[in-house]
Amino acid sequence: MRHIILLGIFLAATTSATVSGAILIESVDASGTLGTVQIEGDYARINHAITEGYMLLNLVNDQAYAISTKGRYVMDLSTPFVQRSPHGDTSVAGNTPEIKLKKQGKGPLINNFTTEHYQVFVKDEYCFDEFLAVQPITNPQIQRFLQVVSRLSTSHDEIELSLLFDDLDPCEIAADSIDDQYPDRGIPMRTIRDGKVVHEIRNINTEIKFPAGTFDLPPEFPVLSRREVQDRVSRKGYSDAELEEVLKKNRAIQQQIEDMTPQQPGMGPTTIDLLQ
Repeated sequence: MRHIILLGIFLAATTSATVSGAILIESVDASGTLGTVQIEGDYARINHAITEGYMLLNLVNDQAYAISTKGRYVMDLSTPFVQRSPHGDTSVAGNTPEIKLKKQGKGPLINNFTTEHYQVFVKDEYCFDEFLAVQPITNPQIQRFLQVVSRLSTSHDEIELSLLFDDLDPCEIAADSIDDQYPDRGIPMRTIRDGKVVHEIRNINTEIKFPAGTFDLPPEFPVLSRREVQDRVSRKGYSDAELEEVLKKNRAIQQQIEDMTPQQPGMGPTTIDLLQ
């Protein structure tokens, strides 16, 4: 019932959305994979935003959905985050590292757009170079899209986690945390990290039409919370009884390893996951 109600709200809003010109933004990543952003009226679709899926954004109320075409479900991104560790209760508010964009001067002309060159730092650690173009953000629809993406960014949550878990790269966090800079400084036309282009916008098309249904939620997919998606993914095809048995064996093996293995200073316990 819940997914039917949410779907109805989203589709009803779609039919009443203010109609304005459509925009297609095409980019490539380090592997050459094409990604696209489609914007029309009060909606946006980010293709390849997730593995084997895409995202839909309502630009009026900041509602966001992640659609898994492989898993055949929709995740409601307005639902609470799943606490990933008891450490998630640790408060680090006010101690998050500062992320800075330092202007380096004029950048190159990238796909017909003039750019400004910035270097991104976490504290005093250099991370990567950004080349931002101001002209595209004068388009009201692109500007609104960037503002919504900025508000939806979970970078603060990720930055806090980076202080609790050593395996999170601060520069990866910075790549998300600078979203709130784009509405004022410009759209990121190119990103260079470790001497390699890891992102580049190849084309911005403001004279395009999209097929009907581009911004509709798949009516046959259930709408799930973050918790429900985690539960579904963790099962990996197991029934309730089978899952409980696997988890029991997992815990037993884990305990045996911890009993037999002297823990080295600064090292956490080894983990074994039979669900992998």
